[in-house]
Amino acid sequence: MKMNLHFSKRILVKSFLLLFFYLGNIFAEEAGFSPWCGYSTVKMWELRDFLSNLAKEKESAGGKSELTELPGGIIFGLDICPYAISPSVRSVFRAGYSPPLSFKLHTTSLLGEEEQREVQTALTFLGLGGEYSLRNKGKMNFQGALFLGAGWGTTKEIFGISPKIQVPAKGLGVYFEICGGIRSVLSEDFSFWVNLGYRVMKIAKMKYTVDADIDGDEKYDREKGDFFLGTEDEPLEFDFGGLTITTGIEFK
Repeated sequence: MKMNLHFSKRILVKSFLLLFFYLGNIFAEEAGFSPWCGYSTVKMWELRDFLSNLAKEKESAGGKSELTELPGGIIFGLDICPYAISPSVRSVFRAGYSPPLSFKLHTTSLLGEEEQREVQTALTFLGLGGEYSLRNKGKMNFQGALFLGAGWGTTKEIFGISPKIQVPAKGLGVYFEICGGIRSVLSEDFSFWVNLGYRVMKIAKMKYTVDADIDGDEKYDREKGDFFLGTEDEPLEFDFGGLTITTGIEFK
């Protein structure tokens, strides 16, 4: 059953990629290409709570803790607009990437022993959607878009200071984004835009991709295929949802 499910996911992903590039080639003559970059917040409530609880446990035992967590990070990607349904409505394919964000907990015990635990998370997403955009040359035009697709999350659980032990994990979830902003049309083939949006993207369960012995007792503390566990030993949910602000150019 697991093999069939894994095989089905691979077929789905490959089919989506083939459709993505196939339609881009069909409408290459009128397609618009739009590289973009920006900033996105991430919720990650369960991960933040998990690390915060570990810090409180260390402090209750008389130690000290320092928790470093980021509200968000950069994102970048490419939009391809292969087909215009009308002068102001187009289909859009979006591919995006959010580089690793670090959540780090450094603790010192009552006896002065130091420990460090870090979790790095990254996201890759593909979406198919539609865009409404007025195209009045020389003016600031309103635009709006929404996307639906899939997101692939990866994480690294990193133990120790030197040497470090890294335990990677990965998971799959549904990606949805809605955004709106302004577009400045400089010529028939070139425009500049800025968008403010919101992304919904949760990965309910991450699975480790390797076996790992963390404490050096020659026994695996993390096993391939096991879930990344959080508070109360339940699978930890990674919530990549948050506000996005992006800017890009479009050319044909």
